[in-house]
Amino acid sequence: MLNINLLRMKELISQLNPASDSYYNYNISVMENREYNTGFDELKELEDITGIILSNSPTQRAGYKIVNSDLPKVKHDIPLLSLGKIKDAKELVSWIGDREGILMEKMDGGTGKTKYIKLIKELSTRGGSDTNEGEDISHNINSIGNIPQAISIENETQVTGEMYMDFEDFNRINSKILDPKKKYTHPRNLATATASIMDSRICKERNIKFKAFNIIKGIEFKTKIEQLEWLKAQGFDTVNYWLVNKDNLEEKMEEIQNSIPNLPYPIDGLVLAFNDLEYGLSLGKTSHHFKHSISFKFEDLWHETKYDYTEWNPTRTGQIVPTGIFNTVLIDNCRISRASLSNVSIFQSLKLGEGDTIEASKRNMIIPKIENNITRSNTEQIPTKCPVCGGQVEVRQDNESKKLYCLNPTCDAKLSKTIEHYCIKSAMNIKGLSSATIEAFMKNNIIKDIGDLYKLEDKKNEILKLPRFAIPRYNKLISAIEISKKTTLVRFLNSLGIPNIGLGTSKDIAEYFDNKWSNISDAIENGFDFGKIEDLGKITNDSLYSWYLNVDNKKLVLDLLEYIEFNEEKKVKVEDTDNLLYNKTVYPTGVFNLKKDELKSKLEEVGAIIANSYSKKLDYLLCGHDTSKTTKPQKAIEDKVPLMLEEEMIKYLK
Repeated sequence: MLNINLLRMKELISQLNPASDSYYNYNISVMENREYNTGFDELKELEDITGIILSNSPTQRAGYKIVNSDLPKVKHDIPLLSLGKIKDAKELVSWIGDREGILMEKMDGGTGKTKYIKLIKELSTRGGSDTNEGEDISHNINSIGNIPQAISIENETQVTGEMYMDFEDFNRINSKILDPKKKYTHPRNLATATASIMDSRICKERNIKFKAFNIIKGIEFKTKIEQLEWLKAQGFDTVNYWLVNKDNLEEKMEEIQNSIPNLPYPIDGLVLAFNDLEYGLSLGKTSHHFKHSISFKFEDLWHETKYDYTEWNPTRTGQIVPTGIFNTVLIDNCRISRASLSNVSIFQSLKLGEGDTIEASKRNMIIPKIENNITRSNTEQIPTKCPVCGGQVEVRQDNESKKLYCLNPTCDAKLSKTIEHYCIKSAMNIKGLSSATIEAFMKNNIIKDIGDLYKLEDKKNEILKLPRFAIPRYNKLISAIEISKKTTLVRFLNSLGIPNIGLGTSKDIAEYFDNKWSNISDAIENGFDFGKIEDLGKITNDSLYSWYLNVDNKKLVLDLLEYIEFNEEKKVKVEDTDNLLYNKTVYPTGVFNLKKDELKSKLEEVGAIIANSYSKKLDYLLCGHDTSKTTKPQKAIEDKVPLMLEEEMIKYLK
C-alpha cells in the first residue's frame, strides 16, 4: 500500500508544481483553484498517512538561503569510513566466497549523510576520516531535488548516499562558460563543490541529486537488499544494485562496465557488500574502512586523456568501422593512442567530440578501450558518405548492434582490402604487395581486380615508372606471383574472402571434397547443403552460395583457375598429443615475438589448427604482447572465447 501511496504522491507533485510555477512566476493560471487545492489537500493527507514528505513537495515550499559565514562542522557519531579496495575481479569472487552479495554502482560524487527524527534534521558532508568531521550543509536540503523531507518512522535514522551531478546538467553548465580554460573538468568536482555552496539558489539551479546506499543508524534489516528496498519505499533514490554470487559476479561486472557509456551519471567503480547484514557487521572494521563491503574502483585501471577525432575505415565486407584517436597514454608500459569503437552503436553511446575528457583502459591487459566519456560534447558525427569512394552509406541493424556500410560495390577500399586479403600468407602468400603498393597500382589503373595480378608482366613499363619501383623489386614481385600459381585448395578457398569462410572452414570443405575444386564446383551446381559438413552450418552454406552465385565472383574464380595449379596439402606429424593446443582451433592476433611463419610452424608442430579468421568456434584466441590495433580480443571476451596470452602460449610450444 505504501508504494501505491508514494506513486500517487509523485503524480500529484508532478501536477501541482508546474501549475504553481506558472501562476506565481508567469501570472498564468493552468489549473482551477479548486482542482489545485483538492490535489494539495490529497497530497498533504498522503504525507500524514505515510509519514513521508518528498523534497519537491509543494507542501514544504521554502525560500532559498544564503549562508554568510563558514559552514559549521558536524561531528559524526558513527564514523563515515572508507571501504577497502580490490583491483582484480577474481579477487572479488574470492572475497564473496560462497555467500550472497549485493553489487552496487559506486557513484562518482561526494558522500553525504542525512539525519532524520521523523522529519529531516540535518544534511552533512563526509569530511575527513581522520577528524570524523564533516560540514553542515542543511541549508541546501531543499535545493537537492530528491531528498525526502520526512520518513515513516519516529526513531533517529541516519542515511548515507552520494551527492552527484548528471552529465546533462554538467554539460549545460559548461556550455555557458566561453573560456575553455575555465570550463569544469569533471562532474564529481562540480557536484561536491556545489553541495557545499553557501547560496542554495545556485545549488538548486545546478540540480545536484542524492542516491542513498546505506542506513548507518536506525531501523535494522536482515539483508542488504531489504534495506535498499525500504529506502526506495521511503522516497529515496538508491544506487542501482544486483544480487550476485561467485558464479555470476564477473559476468555482471562486465555487463555493468559495458553499460557505462549509456549511464546519465558518472560512476567510478562498483561496491560489493555481503547481503547478510549481521554477518557483514560481525567482520568489524579497521581505522580506515569497514569490512562488510569492498570497492572495485575503475580509476585504478582507467586513464584520463583527451579525445582527438574519429577515424572511419572501410573493410572488404563494406562495413565502415570507427576508431577513436586520443592523446597518448601509458597503460601497462604500452603507449595507447587509439581504440576500436567496433560499430555505430558503441560510437553513439559515447557521445564523443574533439577535446572531450575520456577514460581509456586495456581490458584484460590486452585490448585498448574507451571506457567512458566524461564531458560528452557529442560533436563527432557519423559520415554521410564513404570516406574512401564518396559513395552512399547506410546504417544497418546487425543483431544487437548498428553498423555503417558503404553501398558502392566498386568502392576502392573494398577492392583494395580484397586484393590485400588474397595476398596474405595464409592465402596466396604473394610477398611484396603491401596495401600501399596495391593502392598505387589501382590509382594508376595497373590493376582493377584480383585477376589482373597475373597480368602484371604486361604492365612492366607502367610499374617501373612508379616511385621506388626499380627492376630488382619488380622482379621479386613477379617471382612471388609466379610461385603463388602453385598452391593448395585450402589456401585458394581462403584467399577468395568469402564471408564466414576462413582458413579453418576452408580446410573442412577441402577435406570433405578430397581437395578437388571440381568436386566443390559440382556440389554447388547441384545445390549441395554445405551445412551438412561437420562444424559448418546454415550461415556458412548461405554465405558460400550468396558469394559464388554472384556473376562477377563466379567469373573471377574461373579466371583465376586458368593460372592456378593445386598441390596436395602436406600434413605435419605431431609427436605430443597431450599438449594443451593439440587439435585445438586457434587464431593469433596482435604482435608476437616470433615471426608469423615461425609461429605458424610451431603451432602446427604441436597439432594446433590455425584458423584464418576470428570465429566463435575458436578454442583459443592467441594474443600477442601488443594488441592495440585489433578488436578481436574484445570480441572474444564478448563471445566467451578463451584468451591465451603470448607468455602462456610459449610454454606449450617448447
